[in-house]
Amino acid sequence: MLLKNNDTRIMQQIITRMRLVLSQKYFTFQNKIYQPDKGVSMGSPISSTSAEIFLQHFEDIHIKQLLDMKNIIFYTHYVDDILIICDTKRILPNLINMYINKIHTDTKLNPRQENNAYISFLDVFII
Repeated sequence: MLLKNNDTRIMQQIITRMRLVLSQKYFTFQNKIYQPDKGVSMGSPISSTSAEIFLQHFEDIHIKQLLDMKNIIFYTHYVDDILIICDTKRILPNLINMYINKIHTDTKLNPRQENNAYISFLDVFII
């Protein structure tokens, strides 16, 4: 992804710096210092950027297939909140959930189904 707009030297510089920042996973909570095993530390300014990079790659590889097959009618995300609209005559929502949850062991969808033609996304009710 970085090679699309950068040469190899710049790409390596970006990767080296991101590895350094992402390896510094310390945060303080109630006067105690913690280091999580995986992920980005809470409150890190790079967390939204790394989530966006991951989701764009995830979408390009896995979600595009579902869109091309017309199993998903609409897909969008904001940071780590995802909205998927699917054709339930073609595929059941729980099959999409199972497929996505099998792709990466650390990524889990926690779906909320529409209720009476309403669904909440980013604190907005969609009809």
